[in-house]
Amino acid sequence: MQKIKTSDWLINPIFIFLSLWGMQALGHIVFLDSFYPFVTDTWVIVFFGGVAFVVGCFFANIFNGKYRHTDLKNKEYVPRFIKICIKFLLPAYILGVALPLIISIFFDSTQSLSELRNSLIDSVGNNDREVILISYLHYLIVIASLLSISCAPTLRGRVVTYIAITGMLAGFLTFGRVILLLYFSSLSIILYFQGRIKKKIAFFILFSFVVIFFLLAFLLNKGGSENNIFESIAWNFKVYVLSGLAGFNNYVAKGDPDISGWLLVPNFIKNFLSALGVQSEITPSLFPFVETPLPGNVYTAFFPWYHDGGILAVCIGFFIIGFISMFLFKNRYKSKLSLFNYSLSLYPLIMSIFEEQYLRAYPLWAIVFLLYVFLYIFEGFKIRKI
Repeated sequence: MQKIKTSDWLINPIFIFLSLWGMQALGHIVFLDSFYPFVTDTWVIVFFGGVAFVVGCFFANIFNGKYRHTDLKNKEYVPRFIKICIKFLLPAYILGVALPLIISIFFDSTQSLSELRNSLIDSVGNNDREVILISYLHYLIVIASLLSISCAPTLRGRVVTYIAITGMLAGFLTFGRVILLLYFSSLSIILYFQGRIKKKIAFFILFSFVVIFFLLAFLLNKGGSENNIFESIAWNFKVYVLSGLAGFNNYVAKGDPDISGWLLVPNFIKNFLSALGVQSEITPSLFPFVETPLPGNVYTAFFPWYHDGGILAVCIGFFIIGFISMFLFKNRYKSKLSLFNYSLSLYPLIMSIFEEQYLRAYPLWAIVFLLYVFLYIFEGFKIRKI
């Protein structure tokens, strides 16, 4: 593990959060004519949410004490479950799932990549269990790859490359760019703090994600097949980076979309509560589209908090998010899993400008929890070794 560096402020949650939301303000000034006018209440909510986040971070600093750097006593130890993942799970996925899918996509399918992705989205929306299970399997491999690299910092370079490529392949096969965001952001953080790559390479990995993000958008005809690559990039930047806040502004100003029930409560908990007589509408897996005037169905991480409890819920929620983010950041060197935990926490933090993923991404966190259970079971619950 690398020792603390002055450049660590670049991955400090306060810096990341303020940079992302500062970019939102700047972006909406530059592209002022591309969106409907913002109401003052929207910026007030964002301001108070940002203040609550920063206050939560400072409270985490107070309760967590000074910066901690721990030299791992079992740095060379590779947990049994990680060995199973590397030797059996990942190869089985490549041979039994990934290769057949790739062959089917490029040789047997008559559909374009855009049509395949739309078909996948429709299948998920129609609750096609087979498609959903395969998607979860891809997510499992993505997380297992990151966990394997994090828990085995002394693996040889070619083994790490094999694990990293497998995880990246699983991310691509989801046809979802947000899972690639999770993968590339977490991978760069893990490799950097393990001392495997330098800061420049970490930034190159993140830059590669940005290139892949917009390249996939172009290949999937996002923004129209008639657009050239530069027009596609401009359209996708406005839609994927800026339209979330525009969508939230639409809700604050007009109450649109009008979604019943609690958005902060996962559907599986709602099903459990309904058996106890507490009723709440099931939250749709995909929110309805609104015109801002650009079409969008994402409303930033502020939306569910404000929808369920107004500005008070926003302040409470973002205080908690800030506290947890800074706590994980301060403890990232404490163990192999601490670094893994912090690397994953960057995903919902970055996604806050897009949509809420701390609670709505519960299937992903359930997969992480499941892998932790197997990890501890195979170690005989000897957590100190990890």
